[in-house]
Amino acid sequence: MVTINKRKCHVVADTRGKLVQVLSDKFLAEMNLTFGQIYFISFEGAGVVRGNHYHLKQTETFLVLHGIIKLELRHIETGEIYTEVISAHQDLFFTYTFGPKILHTMTSFSPYALLLAHSDFVYDQHSNDKYFI
Repeated sequence: MVTINKRKCHVVADTRGKLVQVLSDKFLAEMNLTFGQIYFISFEGAGVVRGNHYHLKQTETFLVLHGIIKLELRHIETGEIYTEVISAHQDLFFTYTFGPKILHTMTSFSPYALLLAHSDFVYDQHSNDKYFI
C-alpha cells in the first residue's frame, strides 16, 4: 500500500509576506524520523523528470516551492499507485512524506520548478540505498 502523509503547512502572513512552517522536531518525532538533511531540487524546464527511484531505508518529505510538479508514487511490492499534480500556491502549502519501498517520480509541468526536500538520511551520491527502475 502507498502510505503518504499529506500535511498542510501552517502559514503566518502579514503585509510583508509569508512565513511557512515546513518541518518541526514535533513532526519528526511523530513520524519517528531523524533529521538527516534538507535540500532543494530544481527542474530546469517543462517535462524534466527527477527521482524515478526508491529506497529501502529512507523516508523523504517534499514541498513544491515554485512551479507545477506531477508526483507519482508506486509501491514496489504491491504496485499500488498514488498520483497528484501539485502547484505552488500563494496561500496553501503541503508537504508529502513517504517511506521506503515507494518508487517516486516527479515531472515538471512548468518551465522552472523547485522542491524543498527532507530526508532522514544524509544524501550520498554513491549510496547503496537508491534503486532505479
